[in-house]
Amino acid sequence: MRPVRGSRRYLASTAGGRVLFAVSFLLVGAATASTEATPTGILPLPEVDLAAYDPDIRALIESGIDRVEALRQDAPADTGSLAPAYGELGRAALYYALPGLAEAGLRNAAVLQPENFTWLYYLGVHYQNERELPRARAAFERALALRPADHATIIRLGQVLLLLYDPRAEDLFERARAAEPWAAAAFYGLGRVARQKGDLDLAIDYFEAALGHQSDSMEIRQQLGLAYRDAGRLERAEEHLASVGERGLTFEDPLVESLQTDFSNSSVYRGLKAVESGRFERAAEYYREAVAGDPSNPVYRKALGGVLSTLGDHDGAVEQFEEAVRLEPDRALNRVSLAMALAERDGLTAVVEEQLRVAQELAPGLREVRLGPAEALVRVGLLDEAKSELESVLQRDPEDTEARRLLAALLLRQGDGEAAIRHLESVLEREPEEPQTLLSYGRALASVGRDERAAHTLKQVLDVAVESGQRALAHFELAQVLDRLGESDLALWHYRRGAALRPGYRPAQFALGLALAESSRHEEAAEIYAAILAREPGDTEARRERALSLAESGHLGQAIAELEAALETPGQLDGGGPLGLTLAVLLLRDGRDAEAEALLRRLIDGAPEEKDAHFNLAIVLSKSGRLDESARHLRQVLVLDPADAQAHLLLARLLARMQRFAEMRTTLEAAHRELPENLSISRALVQLLIGSPDRSVRDSDTALGLALTLYGQQPAAEHSALVAAALAASARLNEAVSWQKRAVDEAEKARFPPRQLDLMRQDLARYHHQSGGDGG
Repeated sequence: MRPVRGSRRYLASTAGGRVLFAVSFLLVGAATASTEATPTGILPLPEVDLAAYDPDIRALIESGIDRVEALRQDAPADTGSLAPAYGELGRAALYYALPGLAEAGLRNAAVLQPENFTWLYYLGVHYQNERELPRARAAFERALALRPADHATIIRLGQVLLLLYDPRAEDLFERARAAEPWAAAAFYGLGRVARQKGDLDLAIDYFEAALGHQSDSMEIRQQLGLAYRDAGRLERAEEHLASVGERGLTFEDPLVESLQTDFSNSSVYRGLKAVESGRFERAAEYYREAVAGDPSNPVYRKALGGVLSTLGDHDGAVEQFEEAVRLEPDRALNRVSLAMALAERDGLTAVVEEQLRVAQELAPGLREVRLGPAEALVRVGLLDEAKSELESVLQRDPEDTEARRLLAALLLRQGDGEAAIRHLESVLEREPEEPQTLLSYGRALASVGRDERAAHTLKQVLDVAVESGQRALAHFELAQVLDRLGESDLALWHYRRGAALRPGYRPAQFALGLALAESSRHEEAAEIYAAILAREPGDTEARRERALSLAESGHLGQAIAELEAALETPGQLDGGGPLGLTLAVLLLRDGRDAEAEALLRRLIDGAPEEKDAHFNLAIVLSKSGRLDESARHLRQVLVLDPADAQAHLLLARLLARMQRFAEMRTTLEAAHRELPENLSISRALVQLLIGSPDRSVRDSDTALGLALTLYGQQPAAEHSALVAAALAASARLNEAVSWQKRAVDEAEKARFPPRQLDLMRQDLARYHHQSGGDGG
């Protein structure tokens, strides 16, 4: 049991976005003259805001758009030129995550050249990435009809059909299992199909086969571990779920891989990858490199500002966003980012409101602009005002899923889980497999105690999420739910997996440490906390938990030494704090009472309101016989927290040692009024009212009423025995015999220790004898 009392709380945050650095490549292929009329069904190119992109990327996309528009005006019937122009524009937009432009370009190319496999394939990839599964299925089916033996198409169509629960997925994966470059993906798909069908043994066989072809894939290990878990083979499950790595499932995909060769891994790209894995300090380093290389690039400034904000460096974030606004004053997103950073640093000031107003004028339909006022209100803690703002947005547009998701998150934060669930279910009706919505839905379900449903939903996230950050959070949230469901071993595995996927994500690592400690794996827990402290030496919670884990694993001296070293900084103990309290408790465990007492008095001098310091000092004083002074500190604890049950009980025991039984009764009665459901306090009061050495304190009738209430709260042997004792004290001996017999029977069924059973039987014999029986 942990010696320092108190609650723990964790906050999670995520950061995202995609910024890539490019080199130029051909936008249009060789043209073939044609005089056919342009078919119907051509989508207009959407307006896209390219201001956040690197100048090379902007020039690339803009020149592609210009090329398409020129061909449409000059030679609208020349589909042989127009189709490649649309297709290559869509190809670029696909890579640079411009989904609206990617769909228009690739779909138009496929309309103009319906027999062109390339455009159909890329269109299918786009729809698959966007989770528009029926459209992805249609595109891949058309592509496969053109190239029936193309294994990449077979695999991708199988993946889409799998998520649609279409039985044809199995046949497609069977077709690809014998082809080496695609065998891992095929066996993995077959394993997923088997798991959907509930055939866990077959699923395990397939996942093992997939792992044989791609042993470094964490995605395969994840599914294999889950299959072993569901089959009850927990040791094998732990072997795979505890593995560390980032590599997903890969297969040979020439068309998608051809995009990669056209782009470089810049500092910005590496920064993005660091953000995805939760390594924000490393991401900041990469983004600083990018800014140093091109100080006038607002994209790099904005990326660095975002990471600094996540790290809590609000001054640094504001500086970067201010520079981004100076470089691009007409860029609405820059102004929104600056407003958020200013709100976090300074509150909701006139400057924040002005930045949001200008952003609204520049781009009123942009998601970040549309929801900016609400997000600013959330960041400064004005939750009711933010809720009203979001409700107004939804009144104007009930289909605004982003506003609905944000409102759900706000309601969840305010403790209204049921309302959050209703909003998220509305979003899921339109986006049934969107990972972030499912993750929020799982959290909301867990918040209202619907843990079974929450676990099912969070497992869905693990099935559909691709991004490692979402998977890590799903593991983390699922672990907490499983803990509550009593599946502590399985919860520990999910904590491990979440921490492995995002090694820099402090909440997941910290929770893993706690789970290891709860499983008595204290040395492992200490190592986890050491890893956290290596990144952030000032993390007080991690420092405290490491000390406790070291102490529990037999390294008490090391634990004390590390805490003393951490507290050497002048002024560290001023105002109290958990490290000082922890050190005091560990000093007590080491028998160094005088040092513990001196430390606790210093803590109380700095923070008189620190109730745990008073409580622990009371223990020190009690051990040395200074009972009056000990009682004074316990009374101070109760002034600070009248609901502290431990303080009430310890004070009662002190008063008993001082033979002040009337005062003890007054203390326990006040405790019972404050905490009527606390069984320990009720038992102590009943025992005092029955057996106090001071006859004036005894009150068997009141004791009987309390004892019957206790038994009603928890029908147990010890409470039956209390009812019997109260009845005997009231001279109702026949009833006492009946209740004591019940107590003995209940104790025998509960396998009480022999010594305790003997005492209960002796009480039964005594009551029987006093009632006029023969003592048998």
